[in-house]
Amino acid sequence: MQQIQKLIDNYNDNADNLALQNQLALQHESTLTNLNNTGATLANRLETDISTGTSIAERLESDITTGNALDVVLKADIANGTTLNNNLTITISDGKNVIAQLQNNANWQIIQQMFFLINKMSISNLEDENGDYLVDENNLEFIG
Repeated sequence: MQQIQKLIDNYNDNADNLALQNQLALQHESTLTNLNNTGATLANRLETDISTGTSIAERLESDITTGNALDVVLKADIANGTTLNNNLTITISDGKNVIAQLQNNANWQIIQQMFFLINKMSISNLEDENGDYLVDENNLEFIG
């Protein structure tokens, strides 16, 4: 009988141990399910971050391409501006040379009077030596 009691006690101990192991297994199953769900959520977030990163990279590539095109246009504008500046400098120099040649000419006073007359025509009525306005055949004043 003692052997049977011993077997029963062993059986009960094993049953208690199995119940405890089962409870631990259920807890581990719950933990693993939570970890699996968390892993799936993290995977989705990572997928979204990769997609967002790809989108940003594409926009950055487009911005770089646009920037390079603008750089080419800007360099062309700078070259054109430099050419215009050089041409203007030459034209100013030529103008100064023409003025210097005119000033050295004996007719400089006549030239100055012509410029005065042109300037007067552009801003006011023309007058004769008495201060009377000059008129045309229809008696209309000449207005600059």
